[in-house]
Amino acid sequence: MKREIAKSYILSILIIISLVLSWYIWTIKPVYETIEENKVIQEVQIGPKKLLKDIIFPEQLIIHKYQLHYGVTKIEDLNVLLEQFGEWKLKNFEKVTNISGNENFLKFVHGTEKLETIYPTSISIKTMKDNFEEVHLDDVTFNFDRILVSVANKNTQNPKIYFINYAKQEVYQADVSNINFNVLKRNYYFGVEKYPTYFPYYIKKNSTVFLPESKTKTYVMTFLTEEIDQDLFKDALFIDPKFVKKNTSKSFESFTDGTRLLKVNYKSSNIEYVNPVSIDKTKKEEVDSLQQSISFINDHGGFNDNYTLYKNDQQNKYSTFRLNYNNTPIFSKGNFSSIKIKWGNDEAINYSHPLFKLSFPIEREKKTIDLESGYDIISLIKFEKNLDKDLLEDVSIGYELSLNESIGNVAKLEPVWIIKYAGNWKKLSYTSEIGGGNFIGLE
Repeated sequence: MKREIAKSYILSILIIISLVLSWYIWTIKPVYETIEENKVIQEVQIGPKKLLKDIIFPEQLIIHKYQLHYGVTKIEDLNVLLEQFGEWKLKNFEKVTNISGNENFLKFVHGTEKLETIYPTSISIKTMKDNFEEVHLDDVTFNFDRILVSVANKNTQNPKIYFINYAKQEVYQADVSNINFNVLKRNYYFGVEKYPTYFPYYIKKNSTVFLPESKTKTYVMTFLTEEIDQDLFKDALFIDPKFVKKNTSKSFESFTDGTRLLKVNYKSSNIEYVNPVSIDKTKKEEVDSLQQSISFINDHGGFNDNYTLYKNDQQNKYSTFRLNYNNTPIFSKGNFSSIKIKWGNDEAINYSHPLFKLSFPIEREKKTIDLESGYDIISLIKFEKNLDKDLLEDVSIGYELSLNESIGNVAKLEPVWIIKYAGNWKKLSYTSEIGGGNFIGLE
């Protein structure tokens, strides 16, 4: 009898425990650590993070004085200008509508007593606003590739600066305060003769470049290079590196988690990352892919060398950050002189990055050369029979980067003239004979 009573007590206790546990399961919400699907950047730092002003950097400052144009390209001179930008307070943005026609547009932008700061690509004002002290946009948005300041500004009570979209021939103006015109004149306009003279070359209606009138003294440079551990990219680009599998061949290694792929190319000394996510074309929210790119790369310290923005294609969500030396862009015959990134919706779907950085210059290998003048190069282009002038997009001075495969850890920078032709960069190999030139593809 007592045994039956004990069984009943035990059964009752078990039923009560079961009821309590059932209530707990249905009513208490456990706290789980949230795992973001698209968060692929781990706590990895390949290099230091960079400020926006060091990533979006002008390629030239052209000072227009009377009928002459003077070019400023040195980093130290441009940094002084950018420090001035950082003090400006901007408001009352509006589109200028009284400048019509190509001739009036060119006269306004390139007219005398103007400081024309030229960027290598078009940028959204929303992206650039952190480079100024204050920016009040009031829902105004536009892209620009030049900032124009008139040092002849007579309206000291309400001075203005101008943002130029050169390809579209659009001009936006803004009221600016905290600007010191006397400092700008002293630093750049007075004594401007210390800078080399440039001339405008009108490639087509909406494309003008400024080229040096005389030969440019420059240097062939040799650098020691420092390799980047490929595992740093693996740890940075996969959600959980523990589940990544590795495959090895003679020319490359690859890592995959079953979805994403990271390919390490030994021959081209770079990595290529592919994330085959589906793209929702119906998504209406417009996100600035340039801001996404800068944040993505900065999160793992990917700006580990002197990379600056070179190309921004917001429509196709594609950006290129090119390695440069002394504010001169560097190109190569392989894809190891730039960082390239393309976005889907909220994820990077393609990303490439060199596997080395320039470390120390070897001074004893430094050689002085005189690069041909802009006039020499335009003559070469003009008389080149195999060149369709309608396909010419840009002309510039750059460096060609080559890696010494036999020695290893050594890179050579050679100054060259380059053109952008039919969407691709090519090196001009110049001879003194008319029509004596050839074109070699670069990236």
